Amino acid sequence: MVKEYEQELLEHHGELTLECRIPPGVVMTVDRDKFKRVFDNLISNSVKYSKDHLKIMMICVQDGSNLKFSIEDTGAGVVPEEFTKIFDQFYRVDKSRSREQGGSGLGLAICRRIVEAHGGKIWAYAPEDGGLGISFVIPMQR
Repeated sequence: MVKEYEQELLEHHGELTLECRIPPGVVMTVDRDKFKRVFDNLISNSVKYSKDHLKIMMICVQDGSNLKFSIEDTGAGVVPEEFTKIFDQFYRVDKSRSREQGGSGLGLAICRRIVEAHGGKIWAYAPEDGGLGISFVIPMQR
């Protein structure tokens, strides 16, 4: 998946960095297509709501009995008051730009549904360097 996203970002003069700290042999049971859709939606949002020279960091770590995935970008970000609302169906942070940028306001709601269907949780935060971060956890298989 990372190779696909790297190519997409090159077309937008951006870059993708992957930091994977999951030990070998760790297993999780997921619907592969739906799980890929979560990443597709998150990367697509980063590209859509950012300017050229976007940087995206994908971080994967073991967090207790979960695997934690984070996508951080250098885009405009979202104010903390919006962090929970952005996962609501049809919610738009900037209503005035929604038509020109396309989309339906469903991407993050779909991500939440998929993550929760896999027994996980998803949330937004502000990375130290600005932009927007989205993290989610999925339980590991025992």
